[in-house]
Amino acid sequence: MICYNNLSKNVVSIGQRMGRVNGDVMTQAHEPLNIMDGTQADYSTKTKRGIYLSKCLAFIILVIFALALVTASLLVYNYAACPKIDQLANVTKYELCHCDQSKLLVLPLTTESSRSVIPLESSTHSSVPNITNLWLPKQVKPEKYFLNITPYIYEGNFTFDGEVTIHLAVVEETKEITFHGVELTIHDIKIHEKDDDHLIYIVRQLEDVPRNFHILTLGSSLEVGKQYILSIKYTGILNDNLHGFYRSSYEEKGVKKPLTRVRKYPKCALNALKPKEKQQLSAKTAKARFGWAVKHQNIDKYDLNNVVWSGISTFQITKTPDTPGRRTAVKCGNSVFAWGCMTDTGVGELVIIDGKMNSSKWIAVTQFQAMDARRAFPCWDEPALKARFTISIARPNNMTSLSNMNIIRQSPHESLPDYTWDHYAESLPMSTYLVAFTVTDFKNMTNNKFSVWARSEAVQSAAFALEIGPKILKEISMLYEEGVSASTDRVHVATVVAHEIAHQWFGNLVTPTWWRDLWLNEGFATYVEYVAVNAVEKSWNITELCVLDIVHNVFQLDALNSSHQLSVEVSASEEADAIFDKISYGKGSALLRMLNHVLKSDVFNAGVTNYLNSKMYGNAEQRDLWSALTSAARKTGDFDADVAVVMDSWTLQTGFPVLTVTRNYENGSLFFKQERFVLINDTFETQKSPIWWIPVSYATASDKDFETTQPKLWLKGEKSLTVNNITMRPEDWFIANVQQTGFYRVNYDLQNWKLLIKILKDPARFQEIHIINRAQLVHWMLPATSLMREAMCLGRLDSQHWHYVLRLLNDAVKEVGWEVSPNESVITSQYRVDLLASACHFEHPDCLENAVRMYTNWMLAPNPDSNNEIHVDLRGIVYCVGVRAGGVREWTFAWDRFKVATAPSERHRLLSVLGCTRSPSLLHRYLEMSLRNDSGIRKQDIVRVFSAVAGTGIGQPIAFNYIRANWQRLRSFVGSLSTINLIVKLVTRRLNQAHEYEELKRFVMESCSDLGRPVQQVLETISSNVQWRDRNYHTIVDWLRAADQAAKLN
Repeated sequence: MICYNNLSKNVVSIGQRMGRVNGDVMTQAHEPLNIMDGTQADYSTKTKRGIYLSKCLAFIILVIFALALVTASLLVYNYAACPKIDQLANVTKYELCHCDQSKLLVLPLTTESSRSVIPLESSTHSSVPNITNLWLPKQVKPEKYFLNITPYIYEGNFTFDGEVTIHLAVVEETKEITFHGVELTIHDIKIHEKDDDHLIYIVRQLEDVPRNFHILTLGSSLEVGKQYILSIKYTGILNDNLHGFYRSSYEEKGVKKPLTRVRKYPKCALNALKPKEKQQLSAKTAKARFGWAVKHQNIDKYDLNNVVWSGISTFQITKTPDTPGRRTAVKCGNSVFAWGCMTDTGVGELVIIDGKMNSSKWIAVTQFQAMDARRAFPCWDEPALKARFTISIARPNNMTSLSNMNIIRQSPHESLPDYTWDHYAESLPMSTYLVAFTVTDFKNMTNNKFSVWARSEAVQSAAFALEIGPKILKEISMLYEEGVSASTDRVHVATVVAHEIAHQWFGNLVTPTWWRDLWLNEGFATYVEYVAVNAVEKSWNITELCVLDIVHNVFQLDALNSSHQLSVEVSASEEADAIFDKISYGKGSALLRMLNHVLKSDVFNAGVTNYLNSKMYGNAEQRDLWSALTSAARKTGDFDADVAVVMDSWTLQTGFPVLTVTRNYENGSLFFKQERFVLINDTFETQKSPIWWIPVSYATASDKDFETTQPKLWLKGEKSLTVNNITMRPEDWFIANVQQTGFYRVNYDLQNWKLLIKILKDPARFQEIHIINRAQLVHWMLPATSLMREAMCLGRLDSQHWHYVLRLLNDAVKEVGWEVSPNESVITSQYRVDLLASACHFEHPDCLENAVRMYTNWMLAPNPDSNNEIHVDLRGIVYCVGVRAGGVREWTFAWDRFKVATAPSERHRLLSVLGCTRSPSLLHRYLEMSLRNDSGIRKQDIVRVFSAVAGTGIGQPIAFNYIRANWQRLRSFVGSLSTINLIVKLVTRRLNQAHEYEELKRFVMESCSDLGRPVQQVLETISSNVQWRDRNYHTIVDWLRAADQAAKLN
């Protein structure tokens, strides 16, 4: 299926667009011929005139006429010239011709190749055995790909032509070749022996749709030890679903020097083709005229800011020119400003100012992980089947291509004069999902060894990424602009750069054999991002943030019964997409961090180095990593256990343990017991409880050793353990899991909790406990804190009960203040942001007053887009309060700033705060705009919009109701199942009452039961919210009331 299939649909839609301009319907109905030629019809029957024919003769004449008409139609249909595929590259939807659709689908076969290709058969289920087996047959394997690809990045023709030549090695004699391909229309297939040009006859070609297989049955066998060459010509779709080879767009800002176009034409000629262009006005006059046109244009200001300019000079007047006055014209379906004298005399003068407003720029990019290379070219799309790639990309002369390797030469395109071929060097062996290429008009910033590419107006924002990248490289969202991006954005850029550089080793150099071990890619890259950034920016204390961002964050998901084991079987492409989640990234990283502390860094690093060297340019499974680490550990004698035995208990079982420590205060013994930590026990009680190998480090009040993170004792796959040799006084506190290096939670007996709470509340002594362990203790009690916040957000607690929280915040807000020091640390900046955000959320008077004042001053600034005095670290808080406290005017101001913002961090910030409004109509409008192609909100930012709206008590039910009412439209527009799953998760995350759970459950059953594990995780999360609320809500409310009353008395 390719774009040409929809050619007739495009023609229809064009007609509809030309009949409706800016909301004004233009009727263009067919009129009687007598009206068209100006004559008056006479239906009088008084006088008999004309030629008389018998009925028989009239019938014969009609038959002859019909036959002649049919004959002429057939001649035109079959022999009229039809453009070739490559000629269509420059055809837009405004220049389509009427041609036989089938001729556009399949290129004419040459005499030579016609013998090798037979009609394609398609099978969906019954005729294809063993549908659940996604693995390709192993009889042949690719060794080299030679890929030539030509994308057409034009509206109305978002397609690409491709030709791939694949060198195959035969492992086992076979008469079948099976490869992957999705939404590719194959025009020509040839196969021959490498040293013999004689074509092998193809008996049958079958498409196995469920498994994305193309199966060729050959007339003769392929012999072991010989090499064969498979050549395929095809056409594909440049889709907009963010998968495979897809198209994306951005808005280019700014206005260029206007031109005046003058054209005289008759009154009834509503279209003027190719008007003469010349500069007729001085720059000063042209500027004035342009401003006049903007002021008097007949379109909404909203649409004005999204004008897309085309190179085709076709204009159409929106109203019939029967009176003098101003008119708006359209240029290829988009608005252009026009005025002049359109008179009844039949001739008028149309003056058009041609400017460059928000021009949509289209680019073509790839995203092949996990199973989407098959959407771009026929291939063996499995990670284990590595090969070398030689890629050539044809791109428009005004654009640039990028790929995995460097360009070695360029050449003009043989049939497209506006295109140039970029020929890239042969790659090292790599998996198909690692192939990447783009065609863009981006600019680059480089230091000759490391380059960053971005939109021309944003390229200066890439300076920090260019600086941090090489530093990180030595140790093992890319755009940050000083003065525009917050300090947290700086951390984000550094970790993203580190993560992607880490993939050069973990994923590119060594690749998992299959997607069940995806965590070897993403877990390692996530772990390395914190290690690498800590090496170059120690002041950020990034290793402490790692525990909060990674370990604590993944606990919530892994505590669900619907979670999955780290190394998990994958039997469908949807399942592969679904495991790109917190488990693969976060849990994988946390377990590597745990293993590093168990083995010590030098042993761990040596084992990882051996693992990479032994599997270089090849594939690996987790057992290969365990083997390398075991060998390294036994060389030093520090760890004599088999790493596989220890770590399989963590990667091959779902969930994580809670270790309960019970002290005997009389004899000093400690009893350790492990069990899986789950949010809902009902379904888990009937299952066998898993058992882990748990490393236990600890510190006590008598021995405050928080630096030794190696285990002092183990639970070696045993349910419980009693220890008698720990020296400790009854009044001493005890903490297990030093620096929370182990991936488990710890609970204590009541007396030990009291001892820990006592020291945590002591201002002079609380720092005796390591900061990570303090976070660990607080995190154990977070569910109560979380519920209180949710209850307040949803308006289920009286505002008077907020006073207690405000009293807790009051002194801290005064101490931190709103002034940001020039050389302030990232940690201090983040502390201020978190504190002020909480204060404003609970409506702290000083916080609200300061934020509203700053937002109002910004609105009153002469040029707010260049005169923004709000510190970048505080903008998110100030913007949100300003929008929340204001109305339509304040919201529209933020929306206008988003439309002209160029820095990604500022655009993301504005998208988030637009959801802070309390106006239901604005929130609904915002959601609607996110599903419009012309709003300026990119498809990849839709999640941010839904998250912003659903992030407030007012917006959450609006977002939930919206997705239910617009479910099919949302799914169709977004396309990506992983994105849909994330939206569902975000808009339901605040649900915590029984009736809300029942509504969600009904919605899932009726509309989205096909989403699989992710939606089951959503249901289980909300169910646990309901249960926890039912158990604890009134307790928290009563406690808050009592605390509030006690504070008033004091």
